Amino acid sequence: QALSLSAQSLMVAHAIYAPAHPDDAALQTLIEQLRLAGERVIVSLSAQENPAQLGCDRHIVKKPQQIENSQQYWQIEFLPHNPSIEK
Repeated sequence: QALSLSAQSLMVAHAIYAPAHPDDAALQTLIEQLRLAGERVIVSLSAQENPAQLGCDRHIVKKPQQIENSQQYWQIEFLPHNPSIEK
């Protein structure tokens, strides 16, 4: 039996959408760790992309630390549910 991939079948496979910041070592390390753990990570190619339409259910965002030095760190968050893309 032949294996066929369609846009519909790709929607079932969950993925993490990552911003394109190739010079950010912390982000690149996180992406590598996620991929090594078996996660599918899609890196942004343009600001106009819709992560949910690419099959992503989560995205990586930069958040401020809750400590004195106020540096930022990358965190994975769930995307809002959008039933219109599941058709």
